[in-house]
Amino acid sequence: MEESLPLYQTVANEIIQAIQEGKYPRGTLLPTEDKLSRGHNVSRVTIRKSLDLLVERHYIQKKQGSGSKVIYSKRDPITDRSIKVMSFQEEMQELKKSPSKKILTFEVIPATAEIANKLGISKKKLVYYYERLMFGNDFPYSFERGYISTEEYPDFSIKDLVGSKFDYFEKIKKKRISYSEQNARAILADKRMAELLQVDKGIPLICLDLTTYLEGNCILEWNTIIFDTNHYQANFIKYR
Repeated sequence: MEESLPLYQTVANEIIQAIQEGKYPRGTLLPTEDKLSRGHNVSRVTIRKSLDLLVERHYIQKKQGSGSKVIYSKRDPITDRSIKVMSFQEEMQELKKSPSKKILTFEVIPATAEIANKLGISKKKLVYYYERLMFGNDFPYSFERGYISTEEYPDFSIKDLVGSKFDYFEKIKKKRISYSEQNARAILADKRMAELLQVDKGIPLICLDLTTYLEGNCILEWNTIIFDTNHYQANFIKYR
């Protein structure tokens, strides 16, 4: 006969189920120990053991004086991302989430040697530099920064960053995006990334460097996307 689970494990599983079902979304605080003990009809000692188990399983993070913060989120897989270039707008539509962006920086700067090399242009040529935060249902999925030639796209504007870059390039400029080369590396969240992506400082993030090409192997853009893999995924070779 199968042994029944200890009470604290049973309660922990109930809280985990509630988290997975979205009752307690990522970034929110669980009810207080007192409310949880009354809600599950168990002692506070049992609740503390249950919460300790949730910490071990990476569902919550406990901070003295701040309560228990939910850090779990179900990963949102994007199908066929390895064989098709998709805009963030398109990815969110597949996930049935509402996309939005917050523009942090948009300016024209002279290309450094590194930027010029990445874009295949001459050094000191003017380029657009932008930074934006990408949201799905008002949750920050990723941070993006990038460089685009002003000579090739003199009418590119902040409006195109708020909307879809792909719409600008493909529908307005009639360009055909072919593929992107990507290089992934791990970084630790600094204070700024932690605040922007709503994660703890020092946790591992993925930094994805991309060079996007048009048909004919002309370089369109060089950009970087930073994200938490607990909430967002990416593959490394993508074709349009």
